[in-house]
Amino acid sequence: MAAIGRTMWAIPGGWMPLASTGPEPVFTSHDKLCLLNAGEEMANVEVAIVSTDREPVKPYRLTIASCRVRPIRVNDLIFPEAIPLETTYAAVVRSDVPLVVQFTRQDTGRGARAIAGSMAFPDDALRGRKRLEEEPTMPEPIGRKRWAIAEGYIPGWSSGPEPEMTSHETACILNAGDQDALVEITVYFTDREPAGPYRLTVPARRTRHIRFNELTDPEPIPTATPFASVIVADVPIVVQHTRLDSRQAENALFSTIAFAADI
Repeated sequence: MAAIGRTMWAIPGGWMPLASTGPEPVFTSHDKLCLLNAGEEMANVEVAIVSTDREPVKPYRLTIASCRVRPIRVNDLIFPEAIPLETTYAAVVRSDVPLVVQFTRQDTGRGARAIAGSMAFPDDALRGRKRLEEEPTMPEPIGRKRWAIAEGYIPGWSSGPEPEMTSHETACILNAGDQDALVEITVYFTDREPAGPYRLTVPARRTRHIRFNELTDPEPIPTATPFASVIVADVPIVVQHTRLDSRQAENALFSTIAFAADI
């Protein structure tokens, strides 16, 4: 079969839960990357982990045999160093052949099992080069400058300890480039004019998880109210949308890559 996918992928919304309940390893809380290599060549893969307050850690190297899929728990990546739990991170995945990458999370910390999944954001890394070794130092700019999230909603109440179990809506923003990203968020409603812009900065080679609950300038975003958002930056970024709904003790979690505009 011909190869399918891209050679560069990004996951902005990484966060591995600390607590687990149930038998291990089946019910261990974890983040996971599922990598499909549908082509006829072995894939040589490098993963870079981008944090909020330190330089990226890289490369985590692995291989995917031809015509195979390989699920990789991020918890199990230990070289060059283990990735800390309950810490915001993003991941950039590069390969020398096209892959398809999907991101999933399992959180069993409260007794009930919550699962979320999303395709990673695809881009092309090699730009005509044949080997990873010929590529500039990781990570590098990836993404788009305009993004949209059509289905926003902040649940009106929460259960469980705060702030980790506070119901929230989050935009996970990865800036893998060498220039700080100046970001503006405009929020749209069903029955009134938009709110914003909400301005923030995502430093170079960092990821930032922005809870819509915490946006207050120029005005707070109301809870229990449908909204949408458009996110614009002056450099390429990648945006992932996540929601935690803890209105019931059996918390619900979902995630998806936002819509990326062409410009």
